Amino acid sequence: MTLDEYRKQVFDEIRHSASSQSAKDKVNEANNILVESKISDVNKRQFWTQLYKDLENANLYVTEKQSATSLSAIVAAAQAVIATHLNSIKQ
Repeated sequence: MTLDEYRKQVFDEIRHSASSQSAKDKVNEANNILVESKISDVNKRQFWTQLYKDLENANLYVTEKQSATSLSAIVAAAQAVIATHLNSIKQ
């Protein structure tokens, strides 16, 4: 699986999360996988930046089980954790 494919998978998992906590857990799980894979900081930054941008457009993909409001809260929670991971990467 490529990094781009993995990002899309994580995006889908976040988008289908039942709660904000579940979305945060998915982001943290992805971070653990990225750390363990020992990819470069440049690639990590690219992964997180693109995932953050993907989530900005997530409200376009509201599922039947979610309201736009709940999806917005889930996305905001995920983006907050992503921002933390982005800030921890060396420039």
